[in-house]
Amino acid sequence: EVLLEKTKSIASNVGEQNFRGSHGWLARFKAQHRIKAYVRVGE
Repeated sequence: EVLLEKTKSIASNVGEQNFRGSHGWLARFKAQHRIKAYVRVGE
């Protein structure tokens, strides 16, 4: 996912060497912060 790759990039940029973002980590992060994917239909 794009979000997972971005978090890995940010972690690398701030010097975090031990960050291992996984799909499970991303799912928990999205649930905790109430992030959902929406599809707009119409205009």
